[in-house]
Amino acid sequence: MENQNTTPKHTPTAESTVKGSGQQETVAVKPHHRMEKITDHTPMLRVRNYLNIAFMVLALIGVALFFIQPLWRQAAMVIMLIAVVIKIIEVSLRLFHR
Repeated sequence: MENQNTTPKHTPTAESTVKGSGQQETVAVKPHHRMEKITDHTPMLRVRNYLNIAFMVLALIGVALFFIQPLWRQAAMVIMLIAVVIKIIEVSLRLFHR
């Protein structure tokens, strides 16, 4: 008869600790991410955050006007276009500012 191994296999993201009567308990380990943390608190980050907030607010207002007031659909579309232009400005700041 073959010897059956009952111990859990180790993965790179798990650690094992031995309990009292030979039992093992698997504990999850926080993964190590390769992405750097954002520690850059420059004025440009603040400007980008304000532009993102303006985009979200204008987009919500535009969508609400579009669906709630049928007479104001053109104004809602203009507001949403302005929101998209603000988002394009924010994305270009993120991509080209270094």
